[in-house]
Amino acid sequence: MAGFPVETTVAAVNRQCSSGIEACSIVASKIKSGVIDVGIGAGVECMSLFDMNAMVDAELISDELFENEVARNCLQSMGMTSENIAKMYDLKRKDMDEFAAESQRRALHARESGWFDDEIIPVKATYTDKQGKKHTVIVNKDGGIRPGTTAAKLSKLRPSFGKDGISTAGNSSQTTDGAACVLLARRSVAEQ
Repeated sequence: MAGFPVETTVAAVNRQCSSGIEACSIVASKIKSGVIDVGIGAGVECMSLFDMNAMVDAELISDELFENEVARNCLQSMGMTSENIAKMYDLKRKDMDEFAAESQRRALHARESGWFDDEIIPVKATYTDKQGKKHTVIVNKDGGIRPGTTAAKLSKLRPSFGKDGISTAGNSSQTTDGAACVLLARRSVAEQ
């Protein structure tokens, strides 16, 4: 589908949230070890079509998994993982909200300044609205940026993973669809 010749090797990585980074790490390691000179590391996320809460059906999992603490912990959601990390490092909700607001401000400034325009490839997408009507749009910018985000506004959001939690819809990564790829090459080959 991508137009690569059949002689091109391809490997798929399924590491959920970090698949793209893992793909880049694998390509970099292969370049460093001399196995390849050039490679593409890529990742895709399609959260709008995937129910994260229904990801694991406990009825289909072996009882042995639940008896092993390390394996059992792998079933924990990323949201609960964020809460555990927050407790481990004594992170405060106020700090999280301030950091998130500053991140949104910087992202908006970058988008408005056109800093990433040359790096975003417009994609034509079709979606069906709640009334069943199909719409076609061109996606050519990051849709996750929320203009006007402030720490004060974020502080009013309820925690997403427990009443005493600090992770909210405003200071965590958004539910999103997207893709990215990186071309990596040995310097001597790139300079040719």
